[in-house]
Amino acid sequence: MIRSCNAAGLPLRFFVQVTTREMAARLGKGFDDLRATDNVELQFGDMSADDYMARLRMSDTVLIPYSPQHYAVKASGVFAEAVAMSKATVVSPGGWMAGELHAGRGAGTVFKSFDAGAMVAAIGEAVERFSTLDADAQDRASAWRELHSTARYLDRLLAELPA
Repeated sequence: MIRSCNAAGLPLRFFVQVTTREMAARLGKGFDDLRATDNVELQFGDMSADDYMARLRMSDTVLIPYSPQHYAVKASGVFAEAVAMSKATVVSPGGWMAGELHAGRGAGTVFKSFDAGAMVAAIGEAVERFSTLDADAQDRASAWRELHSTARYLDRLLAELPA
């Protein structure tokens, strides 16, 4: 996918976190290729919370290519944090994240299908529309933070208590 973005001439820098040796092994030669790519920074292993938040703050757009098969009904903390921090996102089709974007809670693009070509197309669309997506992300972040705040959660819990 990164090679395809580079071949399409998309002006991007990627930060890729590889969390386990098993993940690196699955990537095989692709892992070595990523390490040799000028516009890719690799993080092997976990990051501290401070490093993670710093990386998120530095990002313009957050690519979240979660498998629709595994994330059809799951929420994503990465997506929630990206939206709260006014970041545009590029997400997989058919799941909670896509539903949130379609409902206007966050800004970004959704792959048409879960394959490299569709991901590259959605990334290209995000690059083309970046000014609009960035402005929309800025506009929608405060509503997201309010909707998902601790105070809102406590209000919902208290409303369920018997009188």
